Amino acid sequence: MPYSAVSTYTVQDEINKIRGFGEIEPVFNMPGWTNTIALTMANDVFTEICGVNFPHKWNETAAPQFYTNSWQQDYALINPDGTSVTNIEWLQRGVAFNINSTSIPKAWVDVECGRSLPQRTGTYSNTGTQMSAPGFVVNSFPNYSLYYGVWGQPNVGNATLGNNPQPGSVYTSPLSSSVTAASWSSGSGGRTTFTLTYLPNGIAVSGLLNVQGVYPAAYNGNWTIVSINDSSPAAPTVTVTMTSNPGTYQAGGIVNNSAAQSQPANPITQIVDSNGNLLVLTTYGTEGTTAPTAAVDAAPGVTCSGTGATTVWTVVDPNGLGIRIVDVPSQTGLVWQFNLVGQMPPVVFTSMKQTLFPLPNKYEKFFRDGLLAQAYKYSPNPKTRAKFEDMWKFWIQSLDGPHGLREVQDRELEEYSFVPDRTIFGVARPRGNWRGASWPFNGPANC
Repeated sequence: MPYSAVSTYTVQDEINKIRGFGEIEPVFNMPGWTNTIALTMANDVFTEICGVNFPHKWNETAAPQFYTNSWQQDYALINPDGTSVTNIEWLQRGVAFNINSTSIPKAWVDVECGRSLPQRTGTYSNTGTQMSAPGFVVNSFPNYSLYYGVWGQPNVGNATLGNNPQPGSVYTSPLSSSVTAASWSSGSGGRTTFTLTYLPNGIAVSGLLNVQGVYPAAYNGNWTIVSINDSSPAAPTVTVTMTSNPGTYQAGGIVNNSAAQSQPANPITQIVDSNGNLLVLTTYGTEGTTAPTAAVDAAPGVTCSGTGATTVWTVVDPNGLGIRIVDVPSQTGLVWQFNLVGQMPPVVFTSMKQTLFPLPNKYEKFFRDGLLAQAYKYSPNPKTRAKFEDMWKFWIQSLDGPHGLREVQDRELEEYSFVPDRTIFGVARPRGNWRGASWPFNGPANC
């Protein structure tokens, strides 16, 4: 069942349910009534519902994954389709995975979502102050508040914090290049051509290509490279010697020698160009002889590259969502994949046919009651209109009061709470230990 199927009531349905109430019936029949008034009422109600101090599960959404980069604290987020992230109001929780770990499942650390973290540089972070519980602390900022490098600028003697890309700078993906296709031919003693997601740095003709994870397994192994074709950077091909027919390619495969076992030493992956556009690296490769530059006031999603570059940069919306993390990654070391979850901003209703999504049908009552309270505000009768303030106040209190919207969702063990690390007489305990309401402090033996 599609997720949107849990929200089937429309704004028009809700108006129809309340318009027959005696005191407010004239509101919907008075001269000058328009759908604009109804949509304004609906937007005011939904804004208050989302303003309840609670992480509604129905209002959660996942941020696009991102990966740590050398000495980089700030990350302007971008969706897989190249659009900027505008559908997250505040961060709720997260986890970071060590993607270079060879263990399954991958090693991970908690990510704590904060409010306003300071800007730092990589030197301080190398003390490893945060690698316990939580492993990282993050907060969101609009993209215009983040730090960006400047292409071609020196790393000292100016306002930048260093690690700026230069002509010829190489950006290496922290992820393995994947095999998307493979075909074998009997010519020249037997050869196989692999199609990859990107051409790894460092591979060359006469060198070895280490391939694993392909089905059939006969494609896996160390193969001598005979030719490379990178005319299509998004789908380069590498041809290797392979004397025996491995069968028809089915699926899978990564190039093991494309993923460093530590963070590649990359320059910063977000810059501001000479026209003031905010650019994020979206295709790894080598910088050219000139800086990537988009047109003045370029629209988010526009891509550009420097002269002779194989890298691609994408313009991001200055008002889109960005992330700041603490601690700052070192130049090389572990690569962390961040999976963050946040709350969406209030929906904006623009049509009477629009559903109440993401509000589920089971909570429709709270929306309807708020709409009823709003109707008093627009009554042509002064006495009825005077009741609005009390009606609206009582409705807002109902969202967070007994049997209210928060209470009906808040039936599980509370994890979003402040619990002392120690009792008055007890010893401290790690903040990562789980505690519940039944016994929030250390056990009797430690008191």
